[in-house]
Amino acid sequence: MMVIPKYSPLRRAVIFCLLAFAITWVVWLPRALDSDGWFGDLGAFWTYGPALAAVATAAITAGRSGLRELWSRLTTWRVGWIWYILAIFGPLALASVIGLVNMTLGGTFAEAMSDVFDDGVGAVALTFLALFLTDGLGEETGWRGYALPRLLDVTGAVGASLVLGVIWAAWHLPLFWTEGASLFETSILVLFIRLPATSVMFTWLFQRTKGSLLLAIIFHAALNLFGSAPTGDSLRVLWIGVAVQWVVALVLIPQVRRQHARSRIIAAVPPSEPPV
Repeated sequence: MMVIPKYSPLRRAVIFCLLAFAITWVVWLPRALDSDGWFGDLGAFWTYGPALAAVATAAITAGRSGLRELWSRLTTWRVGWIWYILAIFGPLALASVIGLVNMTLGGTFAEAMSDVFDDGVGAVALTFLALFLTDGLGEETGWRGYALPRLLDVTGAVGASLVLGVIWAAWHLPLFWTEGASLFETSILVLFIRLPATSVMFTWLFQRTKGSLLLAIIFHAALNLFGSAPTGDSLRVLWIGVAVQWVVALVLIPQVRRQHARSRIIAAVPPSEPPV
């Protein structure tokens, strides 16, 4: 396999981001213009842009070693059962806190909770599996599986989290103008403020689970399932969600920084990749 030499981690991250946006938006932009057309049907399942970009960038810039690294992150599962519980039920706890705060401000607990619970345990399990295989696998293979390890060595753990959070938010932009999408006509500002905080939580989990992509995928699916970052009609609930996630992020930031300084090898780029 041909490998293009002398690609620094920063350049690899930039190439990945450009490909992730291009692969995704080539479908999402036409979908936003015509939600009922062919692109509308395809776009509903077109969440694999970051994953495809990660595989392509790894193959082109690092060859088999790059693909092996990506695969090793996906198959890193021996991290302790407590992290699986946290990845699955942490988002439910966040949603519950948002609901409780909303109640104190005159709203209801249910406004912050996903309606998936209305259909029973079986529906919850099936929805989680679908989110794991689509949004989770499709996005996290790129964001945490490929981009985060490169950015960690460039900007540090906190900087990498915040930068990636902004990029992650920007990637969603066409969905704000796509009729039928979950973000349609919701607040763009909320997403750009919230996702950097969410990204800090992902980085913390990534560090504590030996750089496991699998746990990031599970966490992403659970976040979407339990609605810990609500995107409903209530602006109050949206902003409470932002506030709660930032409180959690601010608690985690010192730990993220210390963990990165103490053991950079957890998320280090392979030695074959030269520094910036």
